[in-house]
Amino acid sequence: MLSSRNVFLMVLLLSMLSLPAYGSSNSSPKAVIVRMNIMNNTFTVLERKVVYGYPPEHFVQWDDFKVKLLSDSGVMEEYGVIDPRMRFYEVMPGENPEGFSARMVDEANLTLIFAFNSNLSGVSVNNYTSGAEFVKADLKDTISGFCSQNKNDSDCAGAAEEPQPQEQKPPDLTLLIGIAVVMLFVIVLAVLLRKKSGSR
Repeated sequence: MLSSRNVFLMVLLLSMLSLPAYGSSNSSPKAVIVRMNIMNNTFTVLERKVVYGYPPEHFVQWDDFKVKLLSDSGVMEEYGVIDPRMRFYEVMPGENPEGFSARMVDEANLTLIFAFNSNLSGVSVNNYTSGAEFVKADLKDTISGFCSQNKNDSDCAGAAEEPQPQEQKPPDLTLLIGIAVVMLFVIVLAVLLRKKSGSR
């Protein structure tokens, strides 16, 4: 019959075995951040980077812009975001039944944050209704650059590596040295023969 101490130790051991093996995987949650500027309907990509951390969930689907996450084979995911140029202002009671007013400004920054995927090739911002593309940011160099610096991250498996610059090999001097030695030998031999023939 097992003692209470042995039962406690067995329960403790089983509990430890059932815990997830943190650290057994060499990957961590990652997010891609793309910042854009919008000025008078002109979109300019300001920044593209990969960071460690959890990306936000896109629970609320706005119908101003449609963001498309792209791979070489097509659209991986899409979701709606609000136009950051829309500014909301609180109004005095009685002026608006909803208690706020909204107006558009000429310029604002749009920040997109989404989950990392080594197959990402780009992200585009489109008109939600018509589907017309406003801007597309290429992410291949961003993904490959991150993975080249974090080669042990298992999420980078299959990511295209950045092309490495070709090393300039030094010229092979063996043949030149051999020719120079032969020429030097011939010159020395000619001089010696000339001296020998002149001494007669």
